[in-house]
Amino acid sequence: MIVSDNGSEFTSNAILPWADQNRVEWHYIAPGKPMQTDVVE
Repeated sequence: MIVSDNGSEFTSNAILPWADQNRVEWHYIAPGKPMQTDVVE
């Protein structure tokens, strides 16, 4: 599973088909809640 914020539309359109093809789950954190990620950027 990959956890990310709501990145740019271009990135999302490029990565989501890849994730689907490779059976990688994608989870978005809630907008304005950076504390939901467990890794410091």
